[in-house]
Amino acid sequence: MTRPTSTPIYMLFITWVLLFPLLYFCARGMFSFDRAQYSNNAGVDASNVSVSSSDTMQLRIERLAAYGTVLLVVGLSLRSTLRTARRNAVVFALPLLAIASTLWSQDSARTAAMGILAICLTAFAVFLCRRFRGNRLIELLNIAGLAATVSSYLLIAFVPSAGIRNVDGGRAWQGLFVHKNYLGIIMMFFFATAYYFRTTNSSLRFLKTAYMASIVVLIVMSQSRTAWIELCLLIMYFFFESPYIRLGKKERGVLACLIALLATATIAIAMKYGGSIALLMGKSSDMTGRAGIFEALYPELWKRPVFGFGYQAFFLGLRGESANVVLTPGHSGVTNAENGILQMWLELGAAGALVALCLLLRSFRNAMFCLAHAPSRFVRWNCAIVFLSVLGAINGDKVMFPDTIEWLLFVVAYINLANEVRGIKAVVNEPRTLAWAF
Repeated sequence: MTRPTSTPIYMLFITWVLLFPLLYFCARGMFSFDRAQYSNNAGVDASNVSVSSSDTMQLRIERLAAYGTVLLVVGLSLRSTLRTARRNAVVFALPLLAIASTLWSQDSARTAAMGILAICLTAFAVFLCRRFRGNRLIELLNIAGLAATVSSYLLIAFVPSAGIRNVDGGRAWQGLFVHKNYLGIIMMFFFATAYYFRTTNSSLRFLKTAYMASIVVLIVMSQSRTAWIELCLLIMYFFFESPYIRLGKKERGVLACLIALLATATIAIAMKYGGSIALLMGKSSDMTGRAGIFEALYPELWKRPVFGFGYQAFFLGLRGESANVVLTPGHSGVTNAENGILQMWLELGAAGALVALCLLLRSFRNAMFCLAHAPSRFVRWNCAIVFLSVLGAINGDKVMFPDTIEWLLFVVAYINLANEVRGIKAVVNEPRTLAWAF
């Protein structure tokens, strides 16, 4: 008797229903082809692309379509999604704190709206964990990544006014995205997803290799130094992962200590010679003003140290406390903190920063534990997503930013790893070792 095979994911109707919201979150809610007139203007910041009144309507329609689709698919499987959400309620701690910050926000209407979107995005991640399991989820995201990659190449080739950044003369590629840094950083997640795709078909293996190579070309041509560094670190992680899985407990401890020493040495070198290294990479000695931005923001942290200025309600231009930063010489275009945890502290205070750090640290510890228990390729993919999320919190990416696939993937990885830890706990009965897992 032959065992029935599951329907290929590309033949499922829901796959194509979810493609638009996935691409929307991939592009952070702003596609380059309908924002080119703004994102290719000098003085426009990557995280605050100015739009006209007519374009604002287009933005609203796109957002309505993306989140409407999310609410539809979540609503159609509400009962099962709620069961998964209850088992992983901790992932809603940060979105709920964002909603609560409406009470003290500098812009209550904006905070309430953005907080609701954060809740919806988190619920969507819960739905994906419930609906797509194992390699099926990787296949779904590979389809989204392939669509983003092909779209980027088409825009670069045929609509260079949108696909290529012409502002500074560098001709950096940005593809589907409104900024070259977005292209580089998001493609890192798709590169990791493609790496863990499992197939025995020789043709698919060839396509996988070609797909990964095309992603590397996009990352390189984006001229995003942050993405370049992350790509090197991710490849190093791939090399670290295999021996870590195979080694015994004591050997893993030694390897972890060696990696910690190497990381410490790297940080020390970066702190001492960071300016020279930045110049070699084609950046200014202070990494394009980041040191000055941090210095300008530190006084603001202590004005509302516990709960911050409200979710998405600090950088409001000349309104509120951000005026102190904007009016500082050389910082007129500053619209984000260039550090995920620092940004969270400004918006949700030490409380929000602590919750974000706890989520990152718990997901990291769960990932390390899972790697020590013969993980599947799917589990290893979730561990890699956690690794990239930790890097993102350090390198200037934002934690729980609206309309972003980074938060979506982090929540997915957190839930999947927590479920894996529960499964291991049930088998090996190690309650003390697993005390950190939710």
